[in-house]
Amino acid sequence: MSGPILETTALCFAYPQSASVLTDLDFEVSRGEKTAIVGRNGAGKTTLLHLLMGLERPQRGQILLHGQPAGYTRKQLLPWRQTVAMVFQDPDDQLFAPTIEQDVSFGPVNLGLDAGQVDERVTAALQAMDIEALRHRAPMQLSGGEKKRAAIAGALAMHPEVLLLDEPTGALDPEAQAQLLTSLEKLHRAGVAVVASTHDLDFAWQWATRIVILDQGKVTAAGDARQLLLDRSLLEAAGLRQPLRAQLAALLQRTDWRVSVADAQELCAQLQQWACAGSDKS
Repeated sequence: MSGPILETTALCFAYPQSASVLTDLDFEVSRGEKTAIVGRNGAGKTTLLHLLMGLERPQRGQILLHGQPAGYTRKQLLPWRQTVAMVFQDPDDQLFAPTIEQDVSFGPVNLGLDAGQVDERVTAALQAMDIEALRHRAPMQLSGGEKKRAAIAGALAMHPEVLLLDEPTGALDPEAQAQLLTSLEKLHRAGVAVVASTHDLDFAWQWATRIVILDQGKVTAAGDARQLLLDRSLLEAAGLRQPLRAQLAALLQRTDWRVSVADAQELCAQLQQWACAGSDKS
């Protein structure tokens, strides 16, 4: 199916007795995209994800699902929930069952699938996140990174076309972040569109192909991730600090080294490995 999977037009939203959070916001998600929504605190990132998931209703504007207006009745929300899935910032807000297997199976069971189909979906989701060994573990026994991937597995079991992630790297150590990046790349290869709201611009530099900058409830820029993250003045105007890897890439490009962005990325990764190795020896 051509065209955006999910689209907003002139979206406006405000919480009761508060100033406007989003104003005339246009946004779209197409198949297989890796989009990072970035912005300072209060820019409206999480609110936008809630609207895209149907958890909040806009005061004005429209949300389209495969080109058709999305609705909020129980009957209309069902296909929305099957198309778009969300993982919240704190995985403890989503993991509630005694075991990870039961948690991941919750969505498929509620779709009315038979036991064989449920097991197939659970197994595939756990394998996609490389946590099949955790199948019979309790959520409270898992690390923060494992909980995050378990929550994503629960979303994947619904076979969504779009996966929304709120601050996916929050509270994760470098190893857990690397595991998450690997898992997200698998989803990209499988054709799932992933949209992540994040303060972590280093994560955005490594992962995203598209950046959307929100500031005071409006989109101030959207486009190629590397191009926008190399624009220091644009980021600073939105209250953001340029990621370290982008700073290094920009610095090297201003020298006579003729270093490409891709080469700078590889150099940065190598420097990080050396720094970690030196830290381990100390």
